Order: sequence, then C-alpha cells, then structure tokens
Amino acid sequence: MNDYRVRLYRTCLYQMPAAVGIWCRAGDLEGLDEHFRRKLTAYRGKDVRCITDPVSLDQYLADYVTWLCPVSVVAAAANIAAWHNGPRTGGIIGSLGGEVHAIDEHMVEILPQVWCLSYSGGPGLLLQGSRQAAWKVREFLEYPGKQYTCDEIRAYLKQQKVVTYLYVTDGSGGEGILAGGDGQKEERICLSNNNKLF
Repeated sequence: MNDYRVRLYRTCLYQMPAAVGIWCRAGDLEGLDEHFRRKLTAYRGKDVRCITDPVSLDQYLADYVTWLCPVSVVAAAANIAAWHNGPRTGGIIGSLGGEVHAIDEHMVEILPQVWCLSYSGGPGLLLQGSRQAAWKVREFLEYPGKQYTCDEIRAYLKQQKVVTYLYVTDGSGGEGILAGGDGQKEERICLSNNNKLF
C-alpha cells in the first residue's frame, strides 16, 4: 500500500517561473492544496532577479520551501528559471527535517524505504521502494556518459515497480522539469512550456 502522496505546484517568484513539489503522508494531504494556493506567491524574500550566484539561488529556493511548507510535508523539491540578466537556474530536493540515514553524498534514506538521490547539477529524485530498487535507480542515473530524459527515468522507475516519486532538474531551458507520481496521479511541470500531464 502506498502511504505517501506527491503534489506539484506552479508559481512565480518575482515574475520568474518556478515549481514546487511536496511529499507527505496520505493522511496529511487534506487542506494542503488550499494552504499552497494561499502561500505560493506571498513570499517576500529577496528579489530573486538580483541573485547571480547559482549556490545563492539554491539557498533562496531552500529558504522559500522551508517557509512555504507546513510540518506535514516531509520532503520537497523546487526549481526556478531565473533568466533575467542571463540564464541562472536552480533546483533543490530533500527532507524537511527529521533523522536521515546517509548512505553517501548522493543517497540518503529519509524515511523507511523512502530514498533521496541527488547530484550537483541535477537531477534529484525521491522515491519510495526497497533498498535494492533505490540502488538500481542510482546505477541507472549514474551510467557513465549518459543523461536521461524525464520520460526515460519515469519508464525505468516503472520497471523497478516504483510508483511514488518526485523528480527535479534545474530550471534551464526546456529541461527545467518537476515531475511526480503516487499511484493516484502523475504530473509534470516544465518551466518553459505549459503544464503537461503524462
């Protein structure tokens, strides 16, 4: 049985396209859509268009997600396409607190059988599955010389019987993707295109 739900939200931060994906327990989903509708555009942090450093942009996203998410959200991902004054993009993924069990710098178990895979420069992936499934997905993502599309990763997740996942790339061009699914619903937000359902 799937105990978790994933939801995606499109927003703008100082007119820059952004997206946020959340991971929560199924029982905590009620009321979250309304919460996010109210808060998504209410953030009054530093004007993101003034940030020129990619690390600072990721920190901005982390601060935004921390501010945005109630305690019932156990993990989240976000990306932004800040094209003002040249292409600057960002993408983050991870746990919003609690004890995590780091396997190494790329793989963390954030909840029992919930894994976070993250790489500098992307992509980032949360998935619910066995340790063996998480390792197979990791090996797939790390195949030398290969960068997979969102659809290829999604197909591999299905092959490994992974139903619940949250996937993020940074916000560069057409590759600024946030995607997720939980067995009830699958969706994808592409920052440079209209929202597309799988």
